[in-house]
Amino acid sequence: MRKIILASIIILIITSCQDVTSLASSIAKENIVECEFVGLGGSKSSVYKKFKKIKRNASKEELLKLLDHDSIAVVVYSSYALIERELITPNRLFAQFLNRNEKVSTFCGCILGEESISSLIYYRYWNSRVEYPDENDYEKQIINDSKELKKMDSLILYTKKPVSYLLMTALENRIYSNEYKSKIEELAFKKSNFYALEYIFKNFLIGNEDKLEFSLKEYLKNEDVYNYQKESINQMLSVIKNRA
Repeated sequence: MRKIILASIIILIITSCQDVTSLASSIAKENIVECEFVGLGGSKSSVYKKFKKIKRNASKEELLKLLDHDSIAVVVYSSYALIERELITPNRLFAQFLNRNEKVSTFCGCILGEESISSLIYYRYWNSRVEYPDENDYEKQIINDSKELKKMDSLILYTKKPVSYLLMTALENRIYSNEYKSKIEELAFKKSNFYALEYIFKNFLIGNEDKLEFSLKEYLKNEDVYNYQKESINQMLSVIKNRA
């Protein structure tokens, strides 16, 4: 009887390994990261279904091994599974891939795009921490902050070349303590980052009026300034002028 049970367990383990391997290979062939529903009709993604099976069936060791897979889509989905099963902290995975530049095609709803591994890991976790109490106004969001999200945002602030939209989100997530002030001022005044300038205006304006006014005017001289940035800068300059 014991031999039969042991044999059954071995068969189950082998079958599980083969299933995870074949699912990863199938995802790798398409090499795209999809949301659960895609397309105009909101059809269920076949790729996402495979991810859910991997998430459900793969062991921690199998998922960690898949992080070295040649397919970026497999790496991303394995990261999702590790985080959502709480087998690894999100900030650890985020740090591992933060400086890797490879991108993968994405398909979510009706939107096709291209993202890096770190961006996909960050926003997957970030979305799990955000609530929208007003269904008619998605700009009114509540962020359920966490130690992991704080660490991820800190990594973004201190990386050599932060991705613009990651930095924007990190600065919008919370008001930072004074220990981050010098870093944010560096991003604003030395690296002329629009989102850091905006953050200084909202949170550290007193004492920074002259430097901020100068930096905002210099920023407007750039040829690639977006219209929404011009509008925001002009509003900030108006407030600074009225305070003088």
